[in-house]
This record gives sequence, C-alpha cells and structure tokens, in this order.
Amino acid sequence: MKIENFMPSYKNTGVDKKFSGLFSEPEKRHMGFSLLFRLTVMVLCSLVVSSGVFALEQWGEGPIRDQLFARQDAKDAFGRRAEREKKIDEFLKSGMAGESNLGYLRTMFMDIPEKDRALMEEENRDRLVILTAVAEILASSEGLKLTEENLQAKFPAAIKYFCDLREKYVPKGTMIQNPDGKWVQKY
Repeated sequence: MKIENFMPSYKNTGVDKKFSGLFSEPEKRHMGFSLLFRLTVMVLCSLVVSSGVFALEQWGEGPIRDQLFARQDAKDAFGRRAEREKKIDEFLKSGMAGESNLGYLRTMFMDIPEKDRALMEEENRDRLVILTAVAEILASSEGLKLTEENLQAKFPAAIKYFCDLREKYVPKGTMIQNPDGKWVQKY
C-alpha cells in the first residue's frame, strides 16, 4: 500500500501552496527522505503532550511508549507541543481545527489568521517527528531495516494507534473525522 493512498485531497483549496515550502533543502537532506514523502507524512501525524490532552501518561504502558520517550527527537517534539497546548486546544474547541482520520491537525475552514495557520503547521511538523519515530519503532520491532518503503508500510498502523489514543483525549466539542471520512463532534 502506498503512502499516497493516505494523502487528503487539497486540490483548489490553496493548502497545496501552503505546504509546498515547509522544509528547506538542508532540512530535507537531514531528514533523509524525499520531500514528497515527508510532506505526505506531515499531514498524517497525530499526538499530544504535557497536561490534559498532552499528558504523557495517556500513552499507556508498553514497548512503543517506552521506546518513544527514550528518543531525544520525540522528547523535543513533545516539549515544543506542550508550549502550544493551550492554543491548540482553543483551535479544537472553537472548531477552527479538527483531528483527521489520518491523525493530523486539519483546519476546518480556510479563512484563518496567518499566525494561527503557522502554529498549526508547527504542530503538524512535530506530529511528523513523533509519528515517524513510532513508525521506526514498529518497523524495528519486526526486524525491518529503516527504509522509506518499510516506514510507509508501518504508517497505517502508527496512524491507527495515534487516532485511537487521540480520540480518547481530545477536548469535548472537537471535530473528529471517522474512518469513513465523516466529521463528527466529540461529546
């Protein structure tokens, strides 16, 4: 299954232009994957940190959690996300953003202030870091090499893991996209 199968359609919405310049050339080289793959994965990400929705203990117990929190890249991403927690919760409660069935934070309408859009893009970048780490953990646990192909194969499981956790802990009133694509409000 290709990662492109999980990519939402943004045709004629302007979002495709917004995501086109998220990573600089040095960042792309540092990441070690193609820009298309990284941008695709970015919109697939979901996770949260610190108090409330972002609480680390909400990850439960187990090898994925233990390995995830042993990684510096994930710790750094969780720390940055904790700084944005209150604002992201406001976006979710107000309906400005929702949690997609692919695990990323998605704007619910296009006419939002640029500073808020930038904050959501930062959130999705950190979700990318964390989701990539989980996909690597899943691949490694099966003895697979960390290739783009193997990571792509593990993203559906990582997405499901994140979405299941995320749905439990998002604030009431949050718009959540069901697996069938329908948006519903959490009560």
